[in-house]
Amino acid sequence: QLTSFSRFNLSRKKLLIVSSLAAIVTIALVLGLVLGLRSDDPTPPRSSKTLSGGAVTSNGPECAPIGARILRANGSAVDAAIAVMLCEEVTCPQSTGLGGGFLATVYSREAGTVISLDARETAPLAASEDMFV
Repeated sequence: QLTSFSRFNLSRKKLLIVSSLAAIVTIALVLGLVLGLRSDDPTPPRSSKTLSGGAVTSNGPECAPIGARILRANGSAVDAAIAVMLCEEVTCPQSTGLGGGFLATVYSREAGTVISLDARETAPLAASEDMFV
């Protein structure tokens, strides 16, 4: 039979154990974050390159080299974009097609201008959430 005094001691023991575990977890978390996030050089590593002829980027890793090959063969940026787009249709069909949008920045060396083409996707007013289910 537990007396009120022994119940108090038991509750006090539980409180002490829980508090100790919480303190240990908190200290471990703080130390882990401080030591894990600390960096000698706060500058992130650069993976970009300075290029003189142009650059091609794509969603699928297989497609950018195709566009770059078009540029090296004296193709235009539009030629490279079309080649990359065709590659994307094959390698990343989930990212293209119905409802897909288009963004491009085009620099004209002759005119010295930069234009942005924005053909973001917009659903028709009659569209509903379940129309393709």
